[in-house]
Amino acid sequence: PVYKYTNEHIRTVMTLLAKECQFLIDSNTLEACKTASLAETQLLKANAILSSIGLRDRGDLERLCGLFFESHKETAVKVDSGEVVSLVRSFIFDNSKIGVGRERTLKTIRDKKDIQFWDNLKNCLPQRSERTWAALEKGLFRYNKLLKNRQDDINETNELLKTNGELKMLLQQYLESKNNDDFQLPPTHFITGMQN
Repeated sequence: PVYKYTNEHIRTVMTLLAKECQFLIDSNTLEACKTASLAETQLLKANAILSSIGLRDRGDLERLCGLFFESHKETAVKVDSGEVVSLVRSFIFDNSKIGVGRERTLKTIRDKKDIQFWDNLKNCLPQRSERTWAALEKGLFRYNKLLKNRQDDINETNELLKTNGELKMLLQQYLESKNNDDFQLPPTHFITGMQN
């Protein structure tokens, strides 16, 4: 992108802000500036000021510079040092209005990119691979159903075996009962005859 204001314009604005708006620099930055070189100190103060007034990108920086210069061709600032604080205040106010619209725009862009991402993801497999995966899925569902039916059959068989064991024990108790001797033809006579 083409920017109207040069690095020299930005440096001039930042120097003026650092001189007139010391209150925008947080205490941690001021502490770090004590041990930093002159160039690092200027950079730390500039970053602190820019983050304090809410600059997010180069477009915000261009608008800020536009408040200090008549045009991008001028090299001298158009404002007195006493006007800097009021300019910064108006910039912050205007930037907050723009920020709300910008957030909506960014959300719309993110939503469009999300939709595009998922649309692209839908088409990431060729048609042949998609048919193969669909056939595999169908086969796995049938196999899963078969395994569930087999499990149900196994559970039913186990229940029948348990019931059968209980009935065998009950029958054995009846056959061994002393009441059977009182009968003219005890049940054990028929059972042993059937087994022979």
